Amino acid sequence: MLTSPEPRAPRAPRAPRAPQAPRGPQTQQPPSTAGQLLWRAIRRRRTRVAGSLTLMTLWQVCEAFVPIAIGIIVDVAIVPLDGRAMLLSLLGIAALFTVLSLGYRFGARLANTALHEEAHALRVEVAEVPLASGAVASRSNAGEILSLSSADADVTAQVFRQIAGGGSAIIGLVAVSVYLLVTDVMVGLVVLVGVPLSLLLVALASRSISRHSTAQQEAIGLASRRAGDILAGLRVLSAGGGERWASAHYREASQRAGRAGVVTAERSGRLEAIGALGTALVLALVLVVAGQRVLSGDLAIGTLISVVGVAVFFQEPVRTITDMIGAFARSHGAARRIADFLTAVPAEATGDEVPDTAGLRITGLALATPPGHDAGAPPERDGQVPRDAGLRRGDASWPARPPRLNLEVPPGRFLGLVVDDPAQAETILRAVDGLGDQAATVLIGGHPRSRLVPRLADHLVVAPHRVDLFAGTVRSNITLHHQTPDRSRPATYRPQITRPALITADGRDLGRVDIDPAVLAASGVAEIIGHFADGLEHRVDEGGRNLSGGQRQRLALARALHADPEMLVLHEPTSAVDAVTEFQIAQDVKSLRSGSATAGAAPRTTVVVTSSPAFLAVADSVVQVHRDGTTTTGTHHSLLETSDAYQTAVAR
Repeated sequence: MLTSPEPRAPRAPRAPRAPQAPRGPQTQQPPSTAGQLLWRAIRRRRTRVAGSLTLMTLWQVCEAFVPIAIGIIVDVAIVPLDGRAMLLSLLGIAALFTVLSLGYRFGARLANTALHEEAHALRVEVAEVPLASGAVASRSNAGEILSLSSADADVTAQVFRQIAGGGSAIIGLVAVSVYLLVTDVMVGLVVLVGVPLSLLLVALASRSISRHSTAQQEAIGLASRRAGDILAGLRVLSAGGGERWASAHYREASQRAGRAGVVTAERSGRLEAIGALGTALVLALVLVVAGQRVLSGDLAIGTLISVVGVAVFFQEPVRTITDMIGAFARSHGAARRIADFLTAVPAEATGDEVPDTAGLRITGLALATPPGHDAGAPPERDGQVPRDAGLRRGDASWPARPPRLNLEVPPGRFLGLVVDDPAQAETILRAVDGLGDQAATVLIGGHPRSRLVPRLADHLVVAPHRVDLFAGTVRSNITLHHQTPDRSRPATYRPQITRPALITADGRDLGRVDIDPAVLAASGVAEIIGHFADGLEHRVDEGGRNLSGGQRQRLALARALHADPEMLVLHEPTSAVDAVTEFQIAQDVKSLRSGSATAGAAPRTTVVVTSSPAFLAVADSVVQVHRDGTTTTGTHHSLLETSDAYQTAVAR
């Protein structure tokens, strides 16, 4: 006989918190084109962009003024042999180079700061899409997300260097052209006509770079996706002897990315050659015209030196503009990929309603889906025969129409849900979690699931069977606490963070989040950390690789219990745990969730989708969902005595 566990001391009631407003892709329309995305980036970094462009322009103009200053020194100091003028000239040259150096140093620093800030913002925005959108999360690929949030985000943010470098080069060219026009109209006209023509040729040639750069980034993304798939299934591939196939599969994608990179590099090289040729032609024309003007006596020696020096200087800004045009084409291609990803997010029905109670009602949820459709897609028309993963044509249980589920869970109940078909269990969980088109068939606290606020951690947590752990510690994986940097440290201080706690100078711990010991005990984590010398601060590798399957499941269960939602839905939370431990966990979870309701807080509802006898035995009631959508309700013991189908479903 199962004995009832001793009641735990109730936890203090938690004050209700206001629902968080939606954020991320749901609150702001993302840019739909590459131009809009780049313009948005410039607008939100406009202060740094203006500062970097101003300082880089100062540097470029000072660079252009160096040969002009040398020509002036020749005319006013060297030819007349004026010592005082020479001393003043040397001081002026020193001041010129000081301004030149500082302008480039701080201008480049502002541009690089804007670049890294925007790259980080783009990475967060791309990564937030699958987090905020259930539809994207269900079909997103880790390799593609990695490619977009790393390579594409970095290349897109290069636009700030292009603005600082290319913009200052253009302004420098204009300033030098004005000087040449004032000095000699003929030389100035050669520059004003020749430079725009060479830049036009460069701009025309750069159009293909954007197209080929986009193709290159797409090929890199494909290779990343395949690499992610292979790494995720490496153990299966090794066991089945598929290493050679996987290697060939990835090699083909990698070679495609390599060929695309070669094409992009070839187009970039052609662009640089066109820019260099145009610059050389303009320089040659300037030298010829200036030499003729000297021979005719219209230009002085110092002025000739200045004109020749300025003509030579032309090579640098023109080359810079040429490089920046090619770089902008690549940034435009990367921005197009990010914009396409952001705008491809399907609109999801979200609202601002908050559940009044912890009751659950499901009405008319279609459990079977036709082939090739999503599990949360609308049901087929009457008379059409769906195909379900758990059914085959000819089976006695094959439905003539999509089976529909009706289920009601009153607030404060601890319900065990046994679903005969695993695919149908996933359909139920997705609908309760607000994913797919059938969320409208679910009512949480009297409100349609599709109209609830997106952030529902206080009210509803659906803990899937799949366990996702993150690099950090046992504590951080349970609390999911985001660390904040310690602003009291000097800017040059770079600590090696080995634990989530952040200690200030006065000994305050900014990062530590306490966990209820009852949560650790109920989830079985207390037993785990008892074997670790550092307890809750024990390091967890990415994906929980240094933990066993049972340990990972216990951490995931502790995370769900720590959230302490009004409604908690668990899916096979202890399938990798031994039977003895599973039985104790089931009793403790029931006691913990039931004890919360006796503390004066809102009743806690718990639904465990499982075939585990341990959880079913402690449940207030059990509902078995058959393949045809009908249900059988009772207690675990009564169903064992009266239902052969139930005995088959929970037999272990």
